[in-house]
Amino acid sequence: MEFREQQYWPGWVWILLGGVGAISGYIGYKAVAAAGSRALWASWPGLFVVALMVLMMRMTTRVSADGITVVLGRLPCYNNKITVSEIASAEAETYSPLREFGGWGLRGWGNNRAINMAGNQGVRLTLVNGNRLLIGSQRAEELAQAIRSYRLG
Repeated sequence: MEFREQQYWPGWVWILLGGVGAISGYIGYKAVAAAGSRALWASWPGLFVVALMVLMMRMTTRVSADGITVVLGRLPCYNNKITVSEIASAEAETYSPLREFGGWGLRGWGNNRAINMAGNQGVRLTLVNGNRLLIGSQRAEELAQAIRSYRLG
């Protein structure tokens, strides 16, 4: 049973980043205007690059006979592949991203890590070496079932 899911940042993140970008652009405009410079657009390239990076953020999770692949970003800033033989168990669960991992993204410490984009649903993998990895998913039960179907043969 193949599985593929793409997740994007939720709407509130876009609103927050848009507000930060607008405030930052206004401050840059005022600073340039106060200095009397004609290089008004000098403050915008940084904002443009950040906005471009944000627009490219997504998390792709794939499960196939080869294993689980989790990729963060269109230009993969994180690409992790776990083979089926490395997995001891896979359980869908509801978790607290802030309390357990300090938020969303690549999080965690020691042998308990998480990669998540949004929400509070995911699949907790326990690996044969004892490490644990939580993969965030909007379709957690379906993801766990796909992993178990390959793991059990």
